[in-house]
Amino acid sequence: MHLPIRADGDETIKKLNTEQKSFIKAKEDLRQTIYEKDLFLKAELVKKAPDTTIALNFRNIISETMRKFEQQMIEDIMRVMVIFVVLLVLGKI
Repeated sequence: MHLPIRADGDETIKKLNTEQKSFIKAKEDLRQTIYEKDLFLKAELVKKAPDTTIALNFRNIISETMRKFEQQMIEDIMRVMVIFVVLLVLGKI
């Protein structure tokens, strides 16, 4: 859903755009780690005799990284919600 914003150049809108860019950049390393470790996990599991210790280690790393990703996502959503409330109060959307 795209909300129409009625004020160009408003500081609050700029802050929202900055938050969006920050969100994408901050999650880049976490997404890369998840992708990379998932590939290692799959490579281990397709072996004739997979090492369960290695596989479990990759699974644990993936789970912990996902937990961090989700926690940061919740924090980012809360920051954006505050910005939207400010925009609503100011009558910008």
